[in-house]
Amino acid sequence: MTIRSLLASCTAIACLAFGLPHGDAHAAMTRSTTETPAYVDMHSYLPTWQERDAWLGVIYQLKVNFDDICGDTFCEGEYSNLEALRYTCSANTTTGQVGECRFVFAASSEEVDPDTGKVRSAVHQWQCASPLAPGTDARQLVAALQGSRPLWATLPGTSTTLYEGLTGCL
Repeated sequence: MTIRSLLASCTAIACLAFGLPHGDAHAAMTRSTTETPAYVDMHSYLPTWQERDAWLGVIYQLKVNFDDICGDTFCEGEYSNLEALRYTCSANTTTGQVGECRFVFAASSEEVDPDTGKVRSAVHQWQCASPLAPGTDARQLVAALQGSRPLWATLPGTSTTLYEGLTGCL
């Protein structure tokens, strides 16, 4: 095994371990530690602890909202144990505009083989992009989603909600 192939193998393993696409691995590994990235997680972007705390509250409340409606809407049928895993948004470090938000869900379906006793599982995941208006400001998004019902809050610059975005995804 040459050094080049060993390095390529290590890079591929690192990509898998950290969830990076292989093409981004080199850029991620060679980026200067002093260079500011173009986009960061929303929590990292927000400048005050109050805004970061509000964002964590939004994420928590989105999961609560989804859990409250799951049984009557999305959690019927093949995947009755649908779980909201995480809501994540990126923010541009220079402009404060949201790059993208995704709500990630997972579910499984199991059955027991009556002859062997083995359990067979089918696992499925969804990555639902939020229907944000282009140029949505990160701080305005946090403000719009605060409260007890962020799943039904009108998104800035739109007439739609996160819930409406989920209906086309799940």
